[in-house]
Amino acid sequence: GTYRNQLKTNFRSGQAVTNYAQIATRRGSTSFSTSFSRDTDRGILPLLDGFKRQNLRLNLDQGLGDKADMSANLTYGLSTSDQTPNTQAGSGSTFFTLLQSPPDVDLVYPNGPGTTKYSPAIPADAAGGTSRGNPLYDLANRAYNDRRQRIIGSFSARYRPWNWLSVDGSYGTDRLDQR
Repeated sequence: GTYRNQLKTNFRSGQAVTNYAQIATRRGSTSFSTSFSRDTDRGILPLLDGFKRQNLRLNLDQGLGDKADMSANLTYGLSTSDQTPNTQAGSGSTFFTLLQSPPDVDLVYPNGPGTTKYSPAIPADAAGGTSRGNPLYDLANRAYNDRRQRIIGSFSARYRPWNWLSVDGSYGTDRLDQR
């Protein structure tokens, strides 16, 4: 049979892209800024979409005469990932299982052309044994979807009645929704 390097055969080139845009302005005693960023990292594992994140941020600063000012900030973030829980290094990871896969088995069609694609069963006569099964089976058939939404907001105000006295107040919130 054909011997193959399972890592080289089944990994793909990783690709990461970051996009960022910002608009900011200042008019008199008011400053406003908004920004948007988008990050994608598809990773090197086949059959997965990888990690995606989008952030939107709004900032407003307002002077209220010579003695007072206020600021408000709001950030919304959304991230999704379909990376398997055990993609980290270790003996149970997809990386280690691919490394230990028999070199004479095509993991896409392990039982030969025309058979079940990504079959969990590897032929019994495969070089090096079949105790680990097909690592591509989990990637093709299980859904690992992590979705996180986060909202971070803050408001602050400052009043300076005299040069030696300042009264400050602030409020912030951080909410995380993870599924």
